Amino acid sequence: VAVAAICAAFSAMTMTIVWANSDNTTAKYLGGLTWDDHVFNYHPALMVSGSIFALISSLLFYRILPVPKPYSKMIHTLCHTAALSCIVVGLSAVVTSHDDKSMNTNHALTANLYSIHSMIGIACMCMYFSNFFLGFTHFLLPLFGAAARKAFLPNHVFIGVFTLILAGMAVESGLAELTTKLGCIYTVSTVDRNPADNYHKLPDGCKLANGIGIMVMLSVGMCVYALLAPSAAPEETQSGDDIDSVFHVTDS
Repeated sequence: VAVAAICAAFSAMTMTIVWANSDNTTAKYLGGLTWDDHVFNYHPALMVSGSIFALISSLLFYRILPVPKPYSKMIHTLCHTAALSCIVVGLSAVVTSHDDKSMNTNHALTANLYSIHSMIGIACMCMYFSNFFLGFTHFLLPLFGAAARKAFLPNHVFIGVFTLILAGMAVESGLAELTTKLGCIYTVSTVDRNPADNYHKLPDGCKLANGIGIMVMLSVGMCVYALLAPSAAPEETQSGDDIDSVFHVTDS
């Protein structure tokens, strides 16, 4: 399940980059990845790369890679660092786009915090940065003893899982918002009882965006399942900072 979650997250990231990088705007692709002309397109590409692929990788690589614990901790931290870097640049991209009249189709400024997508995204980012800082100070720097690490660990893991769920919600709501702006809909002349009969009318870019949403949903769902999968009671550890002692992770 863990491997499947990472593969689904990688697929979502790849599909988003293809969607953003294609210049076929007639088919509802986003128009290319150039900071000067299409800076906004870095937002979905980097947010999916960071808050979905890198975050899921950090949560699961930490436990499924057959390497000594100090190395797995380092991989865990590096994946989180990569995720946060993507999130920072992705957030910068959308703010830069909204604040530059020349980059908006109506040549006007765009609000930066006006939708549920924005609210969830900000909440996710705040929780992610807070948990990263607390995890870094508790588990990588010699600032806290074993008792403090053991007490904080369940909270660290819970916040991490909740942040992933928020990230999935942010991406899905962002996709819904963007596809609505792009006009991803088809016209019908009769009652649309069987949408499958008309789905082919959607532009290819819209279909790809829907596929991204499905892969994000699957990757987040499988990751959460892998983290919370029922298991035998874990063994106690002396270090007090073994995440495997909180949640069991399958690698099937």
